Amino acid sequence: MPTPKAAAAVQAPAKAPVKVEKSVRLLQDLVPEIRRMRDEGHTVPLICEELDMTYDVVNQIMQQSYKMTMNTVEVFERQEKRRLGLDD
Repeated sequence: MPTPKAAAAVQAPAKAPVKVEKSVRLLQDLVPEIRRMRDEGHTVPLICEELDMTYDVVNQIMQQSYKMTMNTVEVFERQEKRRLGLDD
């Protein structure tokens, strides 16, 4: 059985947590990325996961009808605030 000192030497050094800077994104900046991903054959659920967006917003953009059933820009802005923990 290894000594406590030897066991401590074998353990990997602790890494500092990675700090990810998050900021509010603009829908107009994400639309070209969504369309590029779709053109590359990504599914809407995969795009949602990779861009951290809801299905409703991405699907509205895919349908090219920003205000067909919802105000996409307003919904996106609310969701961005929630994503960043800034919602009131």
